[in-house]
Amino acid sequence: STFRHLTEDYAVEVIEAVAPSLAGGARRVFSEEALEDAYAGPGVRIADAAISYPAAWVVIEINTRQLKQESVVGISDESLDIDLEAVLDEADQVYSTIRQIRANEAGLTGAAPVGARRFYPVVILTEGFPLNPMVTTRLREAIDARGWADPSDTQPLTVLELTTLEIIEALQETGGPDLPSVLDGYFGSLMVNASVRDYLLVDQRVQPGRSRR
Repeated sequence: STFRHLTEDYAVEVIEAVAPSLAGGARRVFSEEALEDAYAGPGVRIADAAISYPAAWVVIEINTRQLKQESVVGISDESLDIDLEAVLDEADQVYSTIRQIRANEAGLTGAAPVGARRFYPVVILTEGFPLNPMVTTRLREAIDARGWADPSDTQPLTVLELTTLEIIEALQETGGPDLPSVLDGYFGSLMVNASVRDYLLVDQRVQPGRSRR
């Protein structure tokens, strides 16, 4: 439990590094506590963080749950289904939070939105996951079946390993794209059913170094 708590704290640290405060101190990362203050209520599930961009919101839930060993080595479809359900539970919190921001952004930020917003639902897995076309397709089909996403303003769910977020952090430090731009490129690529990590390293051929942090 201690390890999982510390891992979640570290993931939040990376998120804050990916989206530092703007000039003048205006914050871009809204914590779980800030989201709860704005939106807590009956039936409302709150994500771990939300990042504000000029025309987008990235809403994030962090999953520190360890995979079943049978899923890791790919020998049990039943175990994979259990692990997928855990990811879907995290995704439910993300989509619940997106609905709140869409309905009342000013309740969180104190200012009405200017122009249209696009939402990027993200689940970060700190313990890894067998991200491949079969698993990714099953996950997105399950979300579509639940009717959580509004495709008019919401990208499909992205599952990111924590190491992939570290790669994006390092890219931004050298003038690379921000997180929404990375996700837009990923969804527009031929590797949309692979992992974002594979998209960056294989399709984009990036060679990220270590971040200053």
